[in-house]
Amino acid sequence: MPVWFGRAIVVALVGAIGVVGSGGILAAPEAASGVRASGGARIDSEECRLLNDINRFRRTHDLKPLDLGRDLNEAADHHSQDMARRDYFDHDLGGGTSWSDNIRDFGYKGNPIGENILAGTSGAGKAFKEWEKSRGHRENMLRGSFESIGIGRAFEKKSEYGWYWTTTFGGRVENKVNCG
Repeated sequence: MPVWFGRAIVVALVGAIGVVGSGGILAAPEAASGVRASGGARIDSEECRLLNDINRFRRTHDLKPLDLGRDLNEAADHHSQDMARRDYFDHDLGGGTSWSDNIRDFGYKGNPIGENILAGTSGAGKAFKEWEKSRGHRENMLRGSFESIGIGRAFEKKSEYGWYWTTTFGGRVENKVNCG
């Protein structure tokens, strides 16, 4: 069960290990300028910024950058949209689907897999900083066995936290797409 501190909450999960973190204040809504990544996956400019931040962080630790995967991206986007629309914050989706089944349901077959979620902040910079200072999130972002990532961000003004982020991680690159 997540612990709430202030208005932003963060949770990391890989395998059966869960970690709860803290941080921030709900940011004012901003436009999510959606663009199509090559290959058909939807990704907005803040999601691309988060990918760049994570990959810059990985390079400082002598790790390969993560590639954006269409299946992982669609799973992350679906999870964030579901949390925003149904007004909840959890690794299990609102209908009871587990985070790992959600990734598999979107066609990703690689291993290992992992997930970070966050609620209550709109911008990529703040999301990255929250995950960087949380041990579990940091471990997911720096896990050497991960090669691919999906990033989803959603906003619902009537929900408790407004903004919801999901990053899904995978051990191999499938259906690679590019930002912008």
